[in-house]
Amino acid sequence: MVAAAVAWLAIAPALLPAASVDAAGEERVAVLLVAAVDAAAVDDLDPVLAGARDAAEALGLDMEVRTGVAAGSLPEVLAADEERYAGIALIPGVAGLEGVDLDAPLAVLDRFDTGAAFPAGVVIRSDPAAAGAAAGGWLAARGARRVLCLVDESATGVLERRCDGARQALAPGSTLDTFYALDPAGDPSGITAAVAGRLAGEPAFDSVLVAREFVLPEVQAALRTLPAGRDLAVAVVGDRGTPAEGAAVVDLRPEAQGAALITALALTIAAGGGSPGGSPSELVVTPDDPIP
Repeated sequence: MVAAAVAWLAIAPALLPAASVDAAGEERVAVLLVAAVDAAAVDDLDPVLAGARDAAEALGLDMEVRTGVAAGSLPEVLAADEERYAGIALIPGVAGLEGVDLDAPLAVLDRFDTGAAFPAGVVIRSDPAAAGAAAGGWLAARGARRVLCLVDESATGVLERRCDGARQALAPGSTLDTFYALDPAGDPSGITAAVAGRLAGEPAFDSVLVAREFVLPEVQAALRTLPAGRDLAVAVVGDRGTPAEGAAVVDLRPEAQGAALITALALTIAAGGGSPGGSPSELVVTPDDPIP
């Protein structure tokens, strides 16, 4: 994926049509990036947007970004604006692209890994099972036999698939329990008590997988309530490429997802709205190895 993105960045500028001229006299192509209101429901959207902006700058694109667009409004918003832009990059929500019908070149980042067929030249996907497997493999290498996998959001199914991927990576005879600690209001304060209670009630747990890094501080607080000498291995799936205190981080490389989305859009525009390869293309941004 990295090599493909680099190759795309190298060739895309030469293929793009000229659409406008900026203050410096440079020709720039206008594109639109739209994120649905629940596009950040699984992980932080900001790193994705940062990667998209960097790619747009590298490609000489004039990119407008709109976030928080209600899923039901997507067809209307996109239909009203598509003629103003050479192409549209879209990060849909859980509902996907129901009702969306565009003539403009389109690239999609399927952040929820729905597996849906989108009317786009290129679809960028993440791989929740691979992210979970990377975390599970790291725990297995440290002797994990009984793992608690914390899910704090269940609307999309992405976190459960991370837990399932981790389960497959554990050593034979090991077990993983998916533990739901949900708060519809998005307040993680009750998670500490819930996790502490579950771990205290089952001393056999020797490891914890946090399926979304948003609640890692609450899990770490729960671990501090355990008796002295009970040290659990902790892995977390998240959006940052730096270590977290006391946990191994599986970095989802959100910046690479954003960069791949915009680069794919540039090549889709150059291909006249279709796939750069002549047929619908799909790229999966795989996670990095855990950072201890």
